[in-house]
Amino acid sequence: MRAFQRIAIVALFLLVFVPAALAKIEQGYLHEAKIYFPKPYPSIGGARLALEQTGEKNPAARTARPEQFMDVSLVKELDESGYIDRLYR
Repeated sequence: MRAFQRIAIVALFLLVFVPAALAKIEQGYLHEAKIYFPKPYPSIGGARLALEQTGEKNPAARTARPEQFMDVSLVKELDESGYIDRLYR
């Protein structure tokens, strides 16, 4: 699916048909597209940060490993099958 198709879907969902608003949707989409990773593996760094913050109130979180709270098997299966790569063709 191409960028313009994704933008059109968002516009239809939001019931937006004004050209100026469509331009804003496109601008937002293009900005967000740069931020998100194409393959949605969870961030170990993000989980580590969450555990550190939780550890301030719950000492058990200080000894926990981020990997204990993540299951990458589904994303890995989709990735290895080539499904995720096909989404971006």
